[in-house]
Order: sequence, then C-alpha cells, then structure tokens
Amino acid sequence: MGSARVGSHGVKRHIDGLSRGTIAMLLVGVGLLFAPMMLLVVSGIEPRRPWPVTVFWFAVSGAVGAGWAACAMLRPRWIWGMVAVQALAVLAFAAQWPPGLESGVPRPSVEGFVVIGCVAMGYALAVRFIRAQGMAAARLRAELDVAQKMHAVLVPPIDLRCDLAQVRGESGASSEMGGDLVDAVEHGGRLDVLLADVSGHGVGAGVVMAMLKGALRTGLLSAPELGDLTGAVNRVMAALTEPHMFATFAVVRLHPGGTAQFALAGHLPIFHYRVAERRWERHPAQSMPLGVDEHEVFVAGSTSVAPGDLLVMFTDGLIEVQDAAGRELGLEALAGILERCRHDDPGVMSGRVMAAVAAHGPRLDDQSLLVARVGAVSPGGAGSPSP
Repeated sequence: MGSARVGSHGVKRHIDGLSRGTIAMLLVGVGLLFAPMMLLVVSGIEPRRPWPVTVFWFAVSGAVGAGWAACAMLRPRWIWGMVAVQALAVLAFAAQWPPGLESGVPRPSVEGFVVIGCVAMGYALAVRFIRAQGMAAARLRAELDVAQKMHAVLVPPIDLRCDLAQVRGESGASSEMGGDLVDAVEHGGRLDVLLADVSGHGVGAGVVMAMLKGALRTGLLSAPELGDLTGAVNRVMAALTEPHMFATFAVVRLHPGGTAQFALAGHLPIFHYRVAERRWERHPAQSMPLGVDEHEVFVAGSTSVAPGDLLVMFTDGLIEVQDAAGRELGLEALAGILERCRHDDPGVMSGRVMAAVAAHGPRLDDQSLLVARVGAVSPGGAGSPSP
C-alpha cells in the first residue's frame, strides 16, 4: 500500500536533514577548490617546460593529494604529518629542488602559495564532508540490514499442512522492510489464516506491522470470535499509531466440519473457488480499515467449504503493478491468473501468480499472497491435495 518511487523529494529531505555547519563546511570546501581557477589563468604560468619537470611535480602533487585523502578518511590524527609533507613540497619547489629540474620552473610567487593553500584547505574540507556522510550512510545501511533481518523473522514464508487445509503464504517487501503481514495459526482444532497491509512502506510501516502481528497473536491466545478480535486490534491501532496510519486486514477461520468464518477490514475481497460447483465467489469487506475509527464495529461472515475448495487473499501491491505503458494489472486480470492455476498445489499456484505479476511490471509496493486449499492433507499427516 503506497509507492516505492524515490525522487527529488527524497534527496531534498536528506539535504534538509543536514546541519547548517555540515552544509557550510561543504560549501566552503567547494568554494576554496574553485577559488584559484581564475588566479591560475591570470598568474602568467609558463606554458612550456621540460617534460621531466612536469612529470615530477605531477607525481608529487598527486601523492600529496592522496595523502590528504587517506589522512581525512582513515587516519585523522596524521593531519599534522600531512601539513609537514605539504610544507616540504612547497619549500622544495621554492628552492628549485631537486637539482637538474630547475630549468623551466618559474620562481614561486605569492599567488602560487595562495593557490596551493586554497586547494589544500578546500580539498580537506570536502573530503571531511564526504567522510562524515559516508559514516552516516554506513550507520543507516547497518540499521536497514537489521530491519531486513527483522522482517524475515516476522514475515517468513508460510508452508503449513494440517487436517483442515494446506496453506502457502509469501510476502515480498518493496524495500528493506515491508508493511504486509501473512500468518497462519493452528489452535484448538481450528485454523486461522491472516493477511494485513499497513499503509505506506519501509521501516515505518514495518514497525506498525510488527506491532499488529503482536496484537493479533496475543488476541488469538484467548480464541475470541473474529469480529471481537478485529475490533480489539482496531482499538490498538487507533491508540498507538499516527492519524494517517491504518491497515487493511483479512482473516479466515476454518473449523472442522466444513465451516469457514471470515472478517475483513477495508481489504480486497477474499476469492473462494468452490471446486464442486466449478465457480469463483468473492467475499467483500464491509468495514473500514484498522486504525481509522476506534469505535468501528466489525462483524464476521460465515460460509461453507468443501475439500478441494480454494481460499485466496492478497494485497493491493499485486493488482497495482504497472506495465511499461503505466497500465495496472487490475483485479480482473489477477482473477484470470487465479482461474488458470486453480487446480495447482498451493505452493505451485503461489509461484505462478507471483511470476505472472512480476512479468506484468516491476514491484512498486509490498506484495503478499495467501493460498489455502481446504482439506488438502489427509488426517494424521502428509498426503496429496484433494481433487
């Protein structure tokens, strides 16, 4: 839910986040680097000199510049050593050293020393800025790596087989951490299959998703009715998130005997394939998303299921994917993909759906899919899908 496009606004926010001192350091450094340019043009530097002179001072200048960079990035305590090296290089130039290279080398002037000083100081300030930003980027990268690992723990792929169903669920984040949640919990002879989509994307949405999963898992411990569970989680969302944050939510509870309950909060419809009748049915949402109104009342629906039936839930990241012309995949196109692979094993079906979505266009938002085939496993252990 949301877009992963990064543009000039993201760059502007990064610049706005820099301190005035950091920006001033960069501007002064760049100014000093370019300040001597016109001075070099008007200083009357001799355009012709022996090539050994050019090579020698080219090498010296390059070595000194590399030393300043190494000092700024790796060993800041060596700065006084580099000052001494720079001073020796200037004195050698002034003394026409080494012998034999003095031919064609003009005597240094005040302008020359000004140029050297400006370039050295500007270069040092610019490198210091780059080093500071590099360290900040490294810290951010480390934090994002942690977020990515947390997401992998919180939203692992689901491959569940039990007496009531075979379930396959997967979630792909559009960045290091996503806001989609897929989960399946077997308890008390029942099976709950859950899917949620937090608004936005990235670390902020991922934090809310983690809170949501904790609230759902805690609520399931007392085995409440689905309407009560959804209402309780909605109150938690409304109390602990910012006003613009919300989450769509869908849950299906399978009972022994061929009964399924479901509740939806602003989510896309649950697709139900009735194998005996060879037709698809949709169970739509009749309530607002979680976190919008703490007083919202959620009512669970109920339907019958038979062995071999399919229950499919997904987030809008699948249907909002765009092709090169900007056309979204859309709900009906996804329904057609589901129709073509309705007889597949849930794991195979999930892979085919995700591949078809990826073929339509690149991922711009978190994408999650849950497929449950009712009665897919024979009682007491592994088995093969029902026909």
